[in-house]
Amino acid sequence: MTPTTTPTDTAGPQSTEHTPNESFVVGTGPAQLRYVVTEINRTEQVGGEFGVSADEGFVVISLEVTNLGENATRLTSDVFTLVDSEGQTYATDNQAMVFLDEALVLRRPSPGVTIDGVVIFDIPADRQGLRLRIEPVNGTAAADAHYVEIS
Repeated sequence: MTPTTTPTDTAGPQSTEHTPNESFVVGTGPAQLRYVVTEINRTEQVGGEFGVSADEGFVVISLEVTNLGENATRLTSDVFTLVDSEGQTYATDNQAMVFLDEALVLRRPSPGVTIDGVVIFDIPADRQGLRLRIEPVNGTAAADAHYVEIS
């Protein structure tokens, strides 16, 4: 008897760990977005002279987002979370983002459109091992969150 071989798929799942300037896709099916973290800055104030000051310190993350899906997709604040090395999570600072025209939250890219913008977090300056967590939009539960190393 001759043994038969079964072909196997050698391509593993897409990595969910990324670095700045790396392009990656979050979501499945009609709710796919391509992200690239293009810049990371720390500051004490955003929005100029009449803007808002940080309680602790702002981390401002610039992203490029391309809608690969079939419908316009609204980006909400719950898509983005900052996570430190101890597992502590930080939500976006929506008050600070009100002062910036380029805030990503509540923007709605159409299919095939790329937009640039920022998300802002107010966190203690001593936090280490920061990673940006990006959740799938529109509740695509079958898709994994992705992480980008921030510091």
